[in-house]
Amino acid sequence: MRKSSLRLARIAISAALYAVMSLAVYPLSFGAVQIRFAEMLVLLCFFNKDYAYAMILGCFIVNLFSPLGIIDVFFGTLGTAFAVVAIRYAKRMYLAIIPPVVASILVALELYILGEPFFMSLLTVTAGELVSVCIGYALMRIFSRRDAFLRLVGADGRYYKITADIEEKKKRRKARKRGGNSTRNGDNNETDVNDCDGVKDGYDNGDLKF
Repeated sequence: MRKSSLRLARIAISAALYAVMSLAVYPLSFGAVQIRFAEMLVLLCFFNKDYAYAMILGCFIVNLFSPLGIIDVFFGTLGTAFAVVAIRYAKRMYLAIIPPVVASILVALELYILGEPFFMSLLTVTAGELVSVCIGYALMRIFSRRDAFLRLVGADGRYYKITADIEEKKKRRKARKRGGNSTRNGDNNETDVNDCDGVKDGYDNGDLKF
């Protein structure tokens, strides 16, 4: 029961935060030239899938206030839904930047339907989205180094598996480098093979620290 309540609280709070951040800078959140800073929050989906629901809900609420009308509720929310679902397939956080930027095509299409030039709208909306998610990426990279942040956002098993895989690959590269150096120096490579086995054992036993 407590876990379910915590999930609902995270979804509600992050959806509300998205809405507040967007409406606080109302003129910048809509139109052909827009920088919706709340879009940086979509990268939370990389840590936990529950934030996908939060971002879709937050975007839906915000677009109810759009000066563009009900069409913005449809296209804007659809674009956010596409972005947050795609983010869950990203294997690295920097790749999670791509889906929200690509989703800007839907906003540009919406503006085109409303009479704005498509390619100009695509350029301006994509640029604004890129600014927002890049700021989010920089912040998330910094915060994700802290266990307190990961606990706060409820980072799930998928995130930790990705992190462990990255750490494992780094250790293997280091082991191969040491192996190459030992070969050039005429040393036996047995030590380096043992190092690799140690990395694998640490991974299997869950002893790796991040």
